[in-house]
Amino acid sequence: MDGEPPRARWTRWARTERLPDSLLGLCAAAWAVGSLLATDTAAIDPALRGPDVLSVLATLVAGLALAWRRTHPAPSYAVLVGGATLVSVSGHFVGALSLLVPFGLYSLTVHGRRRDALGGLAVTAAVFVGLAVLGVPDLRTSDALTAVAILVASWALGEAIRARRERQAGRLRLAEQQAVAAEERAARAAADERLRIARELHDVVAHSLSLIAVQAGVGAHVIDRDVAAARRSLDVIADSSRRALDQTRSLLGVLRESEERGDRPPTPSLQDLAELVDDVRATGLHVDLAQAGDPERLDALVSLTAFRVVQESLTNVVRHSAADRAAVSLDIGARTVRVEVTDPGPPRDGSRVQGAGHGLRGLEERVGLAGGRLCAGTDGVGFAVRAELPARGRTGQA
Repeated sequence: MDGEPPRARWTRWARTERLPDSLLGLCAAAWAVGSLLATDTAAIDPALRGPDVLSVLATLVAGLALAWRRTHPAPSYAVLVGGATLVSVSGHFVGALSLLVPFGLYSLTVHGRRRDALGGLAVTAAVFVGLAVLGVPDLRTSDALTAVAILVASWALGEAIRARRERQAGRLRLAEQQAVAAEERAARAAADERLRIARELHDVVAHSLSLIAVQAGVGAHVIDRDVAAARRSLDVIADSSRRALDQTRSLLGVLRESEERGDRPPTPSLQDLAELVDDVRATGLHVDLAQAGDPERLDALVSLTAFRVVQESLTNVVRHSAADRAAVSLDIGARTVRVEVTDPGPPRDGSRVQGAGHGLRGLEERVGLAGGRLCAGTDGVGFAVRAELPARGRTGQA
């Protein structure tokens, strides 16, 4: 800042309110001093004294004080009133200062503190009335009362302007707060969408890779003695790979473009449950499916969540259980959807505990977001996953 060229400092200063206020102070001082020097005081009141050094200096300083009416409103007004009072008490012609005082009070009301403005109004009114009572030249009681009325009007005008500016500033702050809140909501929505897509990717990839791994093992085991069985395994691998690739591309496309278009990929639902069970059966796992109720009437989020519960649970059976069969039970009631997936076990040798994986933890979060609850754990030798969801989703709950 110290190395700033003088021209740049002048330009920056001129763009602020200091330049017009400085010019105002100079003009006010020149006008007040000019009126003091040019007025024939004897013609107005023979008791008035002619201008001298004291009255000229007091008038000059009082007028110049308006240059600080915005930056230092209270001191500026105090100097203005003090100068006018000194000129009047010393018996000189106040002149233009009597008009500058109401303007100074207006500036104090607009730019200063409210208590300073009220105090300035009270003190100035008392000074005018007191000077009239003391009988200073050229100030009758009626003149003092008129001056007080003008002061009150100046204060009222300043208060109205101040209130309007405060309302405008309040609306601006509210708009800024709303803009910040909107940005935060958008950021949260984007984060929620990324989390949702991450869960979808996990479900798609984990399920498909589990099927592919099982079918690849089956194909490698039977290829030398049963070419047809090996070909069926390869067909399942190809079909699962294509389906996983299509869904992954769809999810990644939405991840790139959702901020621009707000699109979402088509999501599976309980109406796709039979196809899911057929895919798992193709791995050699026998799945018993018992379904009651109409899935078409369910909330989309609930239907997707229930589908993912079955998908994740069957995927865990394929990956972690030595069982050759599993049971899926779906009961769609008027208010509640109950999903249960069980297998008789035992766990596959070397397999980790099924409930310890990221999949079930994410599944528990997913069920919670849909307004339900999930319970997963060992059921004797086997393993059971049970979920209970509201049929209308979280938004439908009272």
